[in-house]
Amino acid sequence: MATAGPPADEKKWDRVVRTSVLPGVDPQALWTDVTSMGGVNAELLPYMRMTLPRELRRDPSIRDVPLGSSLGKSWIFLGGVLPIDFDEITIAEREEGRRFLERSTTSCTKVWEHERTVEAAPGGTRITDRLSYVVRPHMRPMRVPFHRMMGALFTHRHRRLVRNYAQQGVSSSTEGGRRHG
Repeated sequence: MATAGPPADEKKWDRVVRTSVLPGVDPQALWTDVTSMGGVNAELLPYMRMTLPRELRRDPSIRDVPLGSSLGKSWIFLGGVLPIDFDEITIAEREEGRRFLERSTTSCTKVWEHERTVEAAPGGTRITDRLSYVVRPHMRPMRVPFHRMMGALFTHRHRRLVRNYAQQGVSSSTEGGRRHG
């Protein structure tokens, strides 16, 4: 099994790692949510949203897509309205119910590797995102601010996950909503 990360020329790669534990959340329920485009956008909003690439329009989930081939372009919108980038999405590896590795390109990055793992933890589920990327030459002057933005974006995504699952847990006990755990 290969792992995400820099294969060569270590100095060109930047990395962001974020880990959160979601108390009382079932790992399989979390996996189902975080591998769907609806789940991805729930994490990104209100700052960003992504469109569905052509291969995900039939089934908006990466759980069953072919490995190693492009799914098409997903446009990234700032504030949900202003197109700022695209992601040429490729799922390189997947361990069902536990892990995926996206290896893609964007207009800002020559290589974008996003590995996400979901695993049981005492009393809940641990989710870890490992992002490794190489900025394109035109982005080199912006490398440090871009890195800070990526760190802030993944911090935001984890805060949204924690908050959304905490709210679902509260609503499930008081309103009969969906329960994860």
